[in-house]
Amino acid sequence: MSNTIVANKKLKAPKKMYQHTIPRFILRQFDVSYEPLPSQVKKDQEIWRQSKRYHAIHFYNLENGCFTIEDLGSVYGETNLYRNQKEPRDVDYLEHRLGNLEQHACSAIKLIHYGILCSSVTFTRAELVSLRKFVFLTHYRSAAASVSYFCESDPRNASLVDWIESLKTSHGLETDDDVWKEGLKYYLDTSHEDIIAAGQALRYRYGEQQLQKMLQSRVDPELEEWYAIDYENQAKNFCLGIWEAATGSEFVLSENGSGIWDRLIYGSPGTHKIYVVQVTYSEDLSLDLHPTPNKLRPSLLPETPDDRFIFKFTKLSFDQTYSVNEVLLRNANVKHRGSITFLSCRLMLQTLKRYLASGNPALLEEKALFRPLVESLSSFQSKMTKEKSSQGTNL
Repeated sequence: MSNTIVANKKLKAPKKMYQHTIPRFILRQFDVSYEPLPSQVKKDQEIWRQSKRYHAIHFYNLENGCFTIEDLGSVYGETNLYRNQKEPRDVDYLEHRLGNLEQHACSAIKLIHYGILCSSVTFTRAELVSLRKFVFLTHYRSAAASVSYFCESDPRNASLVDWIESLKTSHGLETDDDVWKEGLKYYLDTSHEDIIAAGQALRYRYGEQQLQKMLQSRVDPELEEWYAIDYENQAKNFCLGIWEAATGSEFVLSENGSGIWDRLIYGSPGTHKIYVVQVTYSEDLSLDLHPTPNKLRPSLLPETPDDRFIFKFTKLSFDQTYSVNEVLLRNANVKHRGSITFLSCRLMLQTLKRYLASGNPALLEEKALFRPLVESLSSFQSKMTKEKSSQGTNL
């Protein structure tokens, strides 16, 4: 009988797990749990009566136009998003591996905060490698990517259909989601150096022109290293930079904002790829238009764990900071789904008023999505002003 009980325990399904697409350590940068609020708003928000137990953040849902204050543990994620039944020993293997990568990335991002006074940060090679992989995966790991990257019915994936079907057969995968998770496992289990080496080997094997032609027409179904191509391209062709928001400004955090590209160069998208990691700091991957001559390329020099890399912060102007936020807001909505978070209601209201007043034709369809938030923030600010005035009178 005891053996039966043990067997039943082993077969017991794991509990559901809410798995974040934006790591908690980034969401905590937008924590407003202890920010003073009008008394009436406090009464309306249960979360404020439990602020010692929760990290609360401003949360605007574009789908229903609702502005709320949420426990960060319950937003920016999905239940069992990374759970993989193909891993019988640990169905949450991907979540655990992501957690390990996040720990290393968090340590590196903290250095950015510590470098405020000197407007620069120094990373070791290991820290930089963790950071580069982390920012790449902040886009790939998103819920939107999970349903679109390998969807065989999506016309944008026409060149990949044969490859997807071949991979499913050879690896025992059943769904498009399985293919996405297989890629996530590859990125997490394969070292930065080995992924780049695999991508470079493909370029040597096919030649640059033939490789690009194949990627646009029909990917070789037998191609094992396909996952390496995007990663190697980003590592090879984009330089890491750190942008600091203008004094008195902040960056907006968007559910669909990681890796959003901005600007065209020779008709191709992606001069910049934006990753918000703190309220006032974002990482930027800029297209390298002037690569170092081969004889001087650092990649050809001996690499050691003690190598250090210094990055100077780029302080943005007020207009430049707004431009970054405009890109994030413009791309916050994906198929009528998306959300944004911000720290200061006052600064968010200023940004939105400028956004709605913009004559940029690309914003026309998206403006209506943010009008309910403007109304909510305006009402919020009015309550704050009245309460402060009342407190001053009582004094």
